[in-house]
Amino acid sequence: MKGAAARCAAAGSAVRSNRHVRLTVRPLILLVLAVLLALPMLVAAPVAHARPDFPGWDPADVTLNAAWRRAQLSQDGTAGGQGSGTPSEPTGPRSLSRGDTGSDVVALQLALCDLGFMPYDPSRGSCGDQSDGVFGVMTRDAVYAVQKLHWLRRDGIFGPATRAALAGMSPITWPEFCDARASTVWCVDQQRQLAWVRDWDGRVRVHHTSTGGRYYYESRTNPGTIAFAATPVGRWRIYGAQAARHETEWGELEYTSCPSWWCLHPYESVPVYAASHGCVRRPMYLGAWGFSIARVGTYVDIVNQAP
Repeated sequence: MKGAAARCAAAGSAVRSNRHVRLTVRPLILLVLAVLLALPMLVAAPVAHARPDFPGWDPADVTLNAAWRRAQLSQDGTAGGQGSGTPSEPTGPRSLSRGDTGSDVVALQLALCDLGFMPYDPSRGSCGDQSDGVFGVMTRDAVYAVQKLHWLRRDGIFGPATRAALAGMSPITWPEFCDARASTVWCVDQQRQLAWVRDWDGRVRVHHTSTGGRYYYESRTNPGTIAFAATPVGRWRIYGAQAARHETEWGELEYTSCPSWWCLHPYESVPVYAASHGCVRRPMYLGAWGFSIARVGTYVDIVNQAP
């Protein structure tokens, strides 16, 4: 009897030991199974990439991607730095943008001037005198004008597409869709947000502009009155002009030439899209020059030229 009792006790101890082993191993087995099940999802999960620190970067835009890569060039000239794995840029002229300097910027400025774009302040002298090799606001605005004229992305970067467009151009002429009479000295295409001007020397100049943004706003001079920001289409005679800075419904303005309730005038902000309350904006450095051309009695033609 004692022997049987001992065997039963030993068997019970073995059962308890096996149960302890099973209880200890089971969590490990479950953990391994969980890892194996999750592994395919971890492998397939997309890797999140930080947005490149470059204004206007767009994954779908080849020109901007190229400009972004150029902005990442290390001092040794390899894209993305040594060992980054980023392919090198093709050999060719560099893209130019705000802040760049050099002889290639001088060449760009002179080419823009020759064709009729305006990377300079006419009140300060000729284009040649102001072609300083610094890609500043005036050069960027002239590049905007090239891009608007050719329906390119309006990023202000002189990249491959803009370079090709400029290389194939002849000097600017008066557009066929604008009124051809000599008294029409200004033509504004609201589709392109671009203005053609008959200069004093007989040449046609073109600059980037911003017209009515087509939004509703409350009048400052008549509170409670809602107005619609739009520049009216048609050929308009300029009936009033004022050079001195003066208060208007839209703030203080100067060098204003007014065909109606709306005016042509320089402004601190001239975005690449329609944004004004209805006036035709031009860059500040073209203020006095534009005023000298848009005289009382001359005409401005506002068109919506289709692409």
